[in-house]
Amino acid sequence: MSFFHGGGRARVFWRLPEWMICKPHCIVYSSVTGNTQTLARFLAERLEIPLFSIAEAPNPENYACLILGFWVIRGMPDPRMLRFMQTVRGKTVFFFCTHAAWPDSEHIQHLRDAVSHLLQDQNNELLGFFSCQGRVHFSGHSAHHPMTPERKHRLEEAALHPNAEDCARALAALAQSLGMQ
Repeated sequence: MSFFHGGGRARVFWRLPEWMICKPHCIVYSSVTGNTQTLARFLAERLEIPLFSIAEAPNPENYACLILGFWVIRGMPDPRMLRFMQTVRGKTVFFFCTHAAWPDSEHIQHLRDAVSHLLQDQNNELLGFFSCQGRVHFSGHSAHHPMTPERKHRLEEAALHPNAEDCARALAALAQSLGMQ
């Protein structure tokens, strides 16, 4: 099984590693605004693997490799994905998330570490992680997060994502984690 990625004239051809062809794998995602769904669909199409929303999540026991996508709330995966992650044991896992924080922020580093520990504590092998900004379902005023000029700027920037470049970066991160050529 193989796939290619590219836009315009340049195309890059990648081949799935043999170990992945022989094992069942899928993408499970949770999305509210469509950000995580956009990345999940892009990856599933390029890899030609099954895609499930969290509402239709399969039994993780039926898959050797899981690619998990989620949106971030209060520094952790959304509650539905967090519950699903707690059922994933002894698998190979790559995870990705969408959020309104700056991608290189301490907030996202803490999230990556917390999810990594959760999954590793359940005897999963972690392949990698990808993080992408995304628009927020925003209801207005928040006492916990007042609207400062910096926050307004960050939310405006987040609303521009995920875009085609983010999709390509997610695919590259996953391909590198999978050892694709």
